[in-house]
Order: sequence, then C-alpha cells, then structure tokens
Amino acid sequence: MLNFSLAPYTIRIKQKGTSNYLYIGKISNSGLDFLDIIHEYLINFLPNSPSIISNSPTDRVKKILKVDPNILKINRNISGRFRAGENGYSSTLFNITTDVVSYERVPFDVELIPYYFLMSLPSDYDRGIIIFQRFKNFGVKSLFFQSFNHFFNNKFSNEYTFEMNPLVPADLIRTCIRDRRIAKVRLIKQSFPRDMFDVPPDAIPNDEEFEGTCELVLNASKKGNLLDKFHNRLFNKIEDFLDSNDTSVGSLIEVKNFDYDNIKIEARVGHSMKTIDLSNSKKIRYYEDISGIDIDTDGHPKFDIIDTRAKAFLSDLSVSIWGADLNA
Repeated sequence: MLNFSLAPYTIRIKQKGTSNYLYIGKISNSGLDFLDIIHEYLINFLPNSPSIISNSPTDRVKKILKVDPNILKINRNISGRFRAGENGYSSTLFNITTDVVSYERVPFDVELIPYYFLMSLPSDYDRGIIIFQRFKNFGVKSLFFQSFNHFFNNKFSNEYTFEMNPLVPADLIRTCIRDRRIAKVRLIKQSFPRDMFDVPPDAIPNDEEFEGTCELVLNASKKGNLLDKFHNRLFNKIEDFLDSNDTSVGSLIEVKNFDYDNIKIEARVGHSMKTIDLSNSKKIRYYEDISGIDIDTDGHPKFDIIDTRAKAFLSDLSVSIWGADLNA
C-alpha cells in the first residue's frame, strides 16, 4: 500500500518591526486581502514562472515547483495540486507488464509528483490553515514556503513577514488522550540494538549493519482501550511534555533495555485516525494518515476523494484553533 498523509500548517502575516499579526482579510490600511495575494500567486505567477530552487547557483540539483491549472476557490478556501520534483540523477524506468525498459532518465529530467493542498483563509482571524498532502516521506511545504515567500517579498518590498508553522492543536491532542482514543503507541529507535541478535558481538563488527529503525508497538485491546494504569501515567507524562521545553521524549514511557528516540501515537478523531509525532516538544507533528484512500489510474489519490478527506480534517482543526468550524 502506498503511503499518503495530510500535514497541517498555520499561515500568519505581520508587518516587519512589529510583533502583532495582521488579519488575513486586511493586511494593509488599504484593506488588501491575503486571499487575493495567494490566488494571484497560484493563478498568474506560478503557472507562468515555475519555481526552480537550488542551494546555490552552481548546484546541479534543482527542485521544481509547479501548479495544476484547475485551482478551486470556494468562499475563503482554495484547493488544488502542486507538482514537484528534482533533477540531478539518471535512472532506468522498467515496465513490469511488458518486461522492457520504457525510458532512460537523464540528470536533467525531473519527475513531477502531484501533491494536493487545501488553504482556508478566514478574513477576520490572524491565522489561516494550509494542509499539504505528503507522499511517502516527501512533501512540498518547504518548496512552497521558499517559492511563495520570494514572490511575497518582491511584491511588498519586504514590508511584511510571511510565516508558516506546523499546526499542533495541543488541546485536541490532550482530548484524544484524556478521552481514551489512543489506538496504538509506537516507540521508535533509529537503529537495531546489538543485543537483540543471538550472535557473538564480533560476528557483526561493522556498526553500519545496524542502520535502520526498530519499533516496539503497543496496541489497544479489542475494546479499544489501553490499561488504566498505563493510560493515566501516559496522559500525565504527555501533559508535562506539552507544557515543558526540556522534557525528553525518552522519559514518557520507560521500557527496560529499549532506549527509543521517538514516540508516535495513533488516535481516533471522528471516523479517522490521526498520528501525533512527539519527536521534539518544540516540533511536535500532527497529521492524518490516508494511506488507504482511493487512488486514480496514475497511482495517486483521486482529487475529489482527497479533497473530501482534507475538508473533514480542516473541520477538526478549525474548531481547535478558531473555536468553530468556519466551513460548516
């Protein structure tokens, strides 16, 4: 099964030299609407001058960001698909049905992967939401930020600051845990412990043999509940973790002889599962796994299906950060 997920971020604007964020629907004294700026970028700028981003002018590897023309703008929401990829290497494309090579990729070729996006930009609030689709471990958040930020700064001569940050609804996370919605806890170690193999230490002397990840998975019972004592202790530990800047993720659950690096919690929210990545108290990730979504003939999610799933996800997020579902 292909791995797809939805990752949410906040969008905020402020005038340089100040600490106050501006309303999305009025970022200047003339009443300029940020929604119109985003729409201009998607409709006029990006289709006519796709962003080509590299670490330096001499870098052979360049990342490309384009956008499909069928952008949907409904009220204060905009959805569509970016296409992104990078050049720099060659490869052979082999057709498994005909048993022949169908194409020889050269270093100047770019494989453009489609990535769905949904933006919600309410006029009377100082933050909007953007949801990006991820494919396997790849996404377009950084590419979009660099591309749009360049467009935005040029348009306003660096008068404003554009910010994008991972959206982590702490109250929603607390509710998931407090209301016993946890379905699975995954403790992840970024290597294989040597003592898990019943072989002499000198039989595998090279540490590189241990590259990879090792997971300890704690599943809830068939009734959907973790043990009371474990659940209550985990809830209290995560409360401290969310409120602290110096609590280690490795202290949340103590497991003998298993020093893990990260915890991922899968919780039930509505009719879907959400994943909470607690790898860092300052960089908690919250996303929705949609790996089982219906795919099109190209192997990527059908637009109408992923659009529906993303809007349902947006409804949960809206209540958390705005206090109401503004899209209902």
